[in-house]
Amino acid sequence: QEIVDLVDKLCPQNYSQHHRIELAYRLSSEMRSCQRPLRIGIYEGAFDPPHRGHEETARAAIGLANLDLLVVTCYSSTHPLKPDISPHAVRLQMTSTYFRDDPRTVISPLQRNALERLFAGQLTVGIIGSDTFNRFLRAGVAHDFNTTSIFVAERRNAPLESAPATLEGRPVLYLGSTQLAFNGSSSTEIRRSLATSDLAVCSTMLNDQTAKIARATRIYDNRRPQIDSAPHHPRVEGTLITHPERYRSCVMVPHKGLTNGLLSESFLHRVVGPSGETIAFRKTLPPHREPLLNLSDEVIALERFNQLGIKAARSPVAQLENDPVSLWIERAPGETIADLLTGYERGERTLTEACEALSALGTALRSLHDQTARPFSARAMRLFEKHVEETNVLLARCSPWQLDEPACKEAIGAFQLSADALRQTEIRCSLVHGDANCGNFLWDASQRTVWAIDLQRCGTQLRTDAPDFPSFDYHSLIHSLHYYPNIGFRGRRGGEYALLDALKSGYGDIPPEEDQFFQARWTLQRLLGRSLRVLPPRG
Repeated sequence: QEIVDLVDKLCPQNYSQHHRIELAYRLSSEMRSCQRPLRIGIYEGAFDPPHRGHEETARAAIGLANLDLLVVTCYSSTHPLKPDISPHAVRLQMTSTYFRDDPRTVISPLQRNALERLFAGQLTVGIIGSDTFNRFLRAGVAHDFNTTSIFVAERRNAPLESAPATLEGRPVLYLGSTQLAFNGSSSTEIRRSLATSDLAVCSTMLNDQTAKIARATRIYDNRRPQIDSAPHHPRVEGTLITHPERYRSCVMVPHKGLTNGLLSESFLHRVVGPSGETIAFRKTLPPHREPLLNLSDEVIALERFNQLGIKAARSPVAQLENDPVSLWIERAPGETIADLLTGYERGERTLTEACEALSALGTALRSLHDQTARPFSARAMRLFEKHVEETNVLLARCSPWQLDEPACKEAIGAFQLSADALRQTEIRCSLVHGDANCGNFLWDASQRTVWAIDLQRCGTQLRTDAPDFPSFDYHSLIHSLHYYPNIGFRGRRGGEYALLDALKSGYGDIPPEEDQFFQARWTLQRLLGRSLRVLPPRG
């Protein structure tokens, strides 16, 4: 009854009465089964208007912060930093359209401080943007911000100034700017496009219901003068480089975009030469990520990749420097395959070009796995059991009504059958890239060469001598095609299965037990709301 009362006090704007009962049942079941407080995310913002970037951040927070419930709320109609904010009721109505009947997200009219009081005794996670977090770094966490931990989504126009593991004793999680597909246009730009009837931005950043509400209420019709007079951020000047020696005549500038990747907790700077061209990248890590260990792993992995002599695949040259520990990586030619797919999505590239790159990528990965193939070992079996354990933990956290869904029951059965079958075989293993997604590979069409970057996880495998399933890379890449946040590909122009077929043609056959095992694993993650990276199996 306590949970039922709590749900009613939230006044959900996106739930029917039936869904309120389901939500209360799920939360009470999780409290009983897990014997721990609930993990509640509180995502407060102007949402003027809400857009797909907000939606994507919310869904990523659910999975990365392991939330039992996410409560989204809009600032009130008066806010010191938002003098021209739209009416609260309209913003709340628009925000609700992104999470209609979402089983893990509640749109509430309550303000954050009221929500913090309501969830006293539970574990609360405050979800904020990097602009707010940068203010916290400079001036301290606001006195009225009382969540247990903080989840920071980096905005491309406000890169993180630092990424400490904790802030004033509160654990901090990060979502990097390039891990979000819809992190381009801001709410200010969307308001401008609505005010001027420019639908180019709105068509991709807003869902249809929000656009209709904005036009029906005409709340942005007279906003153009205020938007144009908004202050602009000054351009960040480059920092002079004192080392390594070969970059002395260059400057460093904060990097934005997908080229050469950006991890959620790393910092990437471009090394810009005298004529303005990018010639390298500098990568650092926060102390809790053990930069000396992890970055040195990546240097080893980059060198090893080239030593393997993989046909038509290379890695850029890298150099490790101390004080602070930094990895200086030469700029690889070409463009990330993520950018190529985004270009196809926008109609700027052809499906043939995209398929050619993915076929070459499949061939490169298969070469890596074949040339580092290892025999069965007890360590490989332990790694396999870790994959099983992670999935079983996910199942244990879910409510019975979720597990009884026909699609979920079918995936559980397929997972258990394939796991039992693999236990009866000599498990294949090899070195893996470890983070195979389209943002971590570049395609140089002129030389028909794939360049592999961000091999930090492969380096860790080298250090510990712990290989993985070769098909782990393959399946990670398949699922990243449609659901990984740092790829702007959503299949609006079709062609997703042509791309999959191209990747499969390059990679070749996979043992059916492994194929079923990973398909079932990621299908369960998708059905149970813990991942954004699963492409439904082909029918």
